[in-house]
Amino acid sequence: MNLKEYNQLKRQVETLQREADESKGAEDQLLQQLKSYFKCSNLDEAKDLLRKLRTKKKKLEQQLNTKKTRFEKTWVEHLT
Repeated sequence: MNLKEYNQLKRQVETLQREADESKGAEDQLLQQLKSYFKCSNLDEAKDLLRKLRTKKKKLEQQLNTKKTRFEKTWVEHLT
């Protein structure tokens, strides 16, 4: 390896290190947002919370559809 190749490789390593540092900073910022907004201390807790919220949303949608159907059956003659 000559000096030119060494310097080129060194620049590549420095660029990759900067990108890794930026990614780590972004990850830290996102984890901080998870903590402040959703009280999750890590990604696993956030995934668990998301699963629970999706389940709750699905259940509420089903309840809404059931009540809507019941309402429509009860009031169909008054709605048309």
